[in-house]
Amino acid sequence: MREVVIAEAERLGIAIQLEENGDAEQLSKFNPLSLPRLYIAGDLVASQNPPKTQAIERVLKKTLTPQ
Repeated sequence: MREVVIAEAERLGIAIQLEENGDAEQLSKFNPLSLPRLYIAGDLVASQNPPKTQAIERVLKKTLTPQ
């Protein structure tokens, strides 16, 4: 998921700050079958499977571009 999000942000010219959470204690709060999870601006965008690039583009444009 990481690479897809970075590539899409670069393609769109949107600066992002990417944070990865590997803390076992925090991750244990989630059902392991729902991992990995992708949040953009606090909103859950995907779990388990990477989203399609079109979905990432839509969320990045909606959330991170000035209105």
